[in-house]
Amino acid sequence: MRIAFSATEEQENEIELLLADLRNELLPLYFSNDELEPYDNMHLLQFDSKRNLYNGIMAEAAAIMVALSVINHLLKDMYSGQLSGSEKEKRIFEQNVAIINYYGFFFPFTWDQLFNHSFEKVKSEETQSFLTI
Repeated sequence: MRIAFSATEEQENEIELLLADLRNELLPLYFSNDELEPYDNMHLLQFDSKRNLYNGIMAEAAAIMVALSVINHLLKDMYSGQLSGSEKEKRIFEQNVAIINYYGFFFPFTWDQLFNHSFEKVKSEETQSFLTI
């Protein structure tokens, strides 16, 4: 018999905050609302009822919080140009996406997709600032 502790209310709230930050603050840096809308209709960053392996256990909540935090930090650093796009960064991103997907969250974006969008957006902003000079 195994004893498991339930996730605390604070952990559940932190997961919700991390999800909201990822969806409402970070993904719009990479994609327009029109690009995100189809994913929202597919329940982006919400539990997939077919794959929901999250049982509300403290260790699971901790794993989800860490994974979401790492993804959020990587996306912030990527957008600000602090990441090189190395294989190590990609592997860290993919491992953490695998964790949240494992527990039933729908996050369909790949490293390459986000990195390329980030690069295109920075290049576009540089062109716009050059043209307005």
